[in-house]
Amino acid sequence: MDEVLRIDAQMFREELRYTVWDMIKRGEKEGFFLMMVRQGREPLAFFFGYEDAELSGGFYGDDMASLIEGKGVGGSLFTLVHIYCYENGYTHFSCHAEEMDDKGRRLNEWYQTVAEMERVRASSTEGDLLRVELTPEHVNWMYHRHILGEKDYKRAK
Repeated sequence: MDEVLRIDAQMFREELRYTVWDMIKRGEKEGFFLMMVRQGREPLAFFFGYEDAELSGGFYGDDMASLIEGKGVGGSLFTLVHIYCYENGYTHFSCHAEEMDDKGRRLNEWYQTVAEMERVRASSTEGDLLRVELTPEHVNWMYHRHILGEKDYKRAK
């Protein structure tokens, strides 16, 4: 938990950071899953989420951050999460994202590019709710693009 909170503190502005109590409460949710990426002994990135309370059979991605940006770490991590969700029987993956973060990055575009997620609803307070159906074609496409590095790989229809 300490490693997640340290990365969170470096990557997010104060009002978006989680407290220890927030992490404890999330860790109690059904289907809680945490993936930590390390480089040697140093934590580099993380993802955590749990079963989606709004969508039966869905998985909700609550938080993800990487200390290294623009090198494919986030896309690879996000792909592994989608594979995990699919392999564990989840039918959809959802998450919230700001249209643009405080560094001027268009986060919705990142999620749409990396995972072809679609906007379900917009919210100025929570960020946009994005969702994608977890199909064999979807996870295979993400695997080829973000794990194998085949950027021109086309999704089977």
